Amino acid sequence: MATAQQPLNTLQEKINLVTFRLNAVHYAFAVESIQEIIEMVTITPILKSEPWLEGVINYHGSFLPVVNLRCHFGMEAIPHHWHTPIILAHIASRPVGLIVDEVLDVVAFSLKQIVAPLSILPASVPEHLLLKGIVQAEGQTILFLDLAHLFNPEQIQALEAATRALAEQETQNQAGAASTEEEASRIEGT
Repeated sequence: MATAQQPLNTLQEKINLVTFRLNAVHYAFAVESIQEIIEMVTITPILKSEPWLEGVINYHGSFLPVVNLRCHFGMEAIPHHWHTPIILAHIASRPVGLIVDEVLDVVAFSLKQIVAPLSILPASVPEHLLLKGIVQAEGQTILFLDLAHLFNPEQIQALEAATRALAEQETQNQAGAASTEEEASRIEGT
């Protein structure tokens, strides 16, 4: 019976992480919070938005805000290419696209490999951190991030406002196109 439980315990002691790169730093998110990874698509910019908010994409009929993680973390923006990855993740119960430099891999790490940030940071650091842990693997340090703390409440509101703005703009465009077609039909009929 002990051998039958051992694989179960082994599975419970591992966590799957999607690893990615921004500049030369490696980061990771828990794989269960990731919906999909896509290549760069056309992003519709939103006026009067945050500098880190690239805009909104239409993904399978839904409007998703897209964030440039480099800018969100205070790094210099670099040009995007058609193969620049966008990680589609669930944040605050909604899908959000996160532009990264490169997606590296999906890796199963032992929970023993992950050092809790509070075990190495001063006691005065707030308990709710963006950093869930630090992983050392193959000579590389990976910063394991908590998606739930990636954005503060004001930033979540900015993401929602951007999505609403594009949805309203799309509705207005469709209404304008319909009235133009009506006008053209009326003119042809006279």
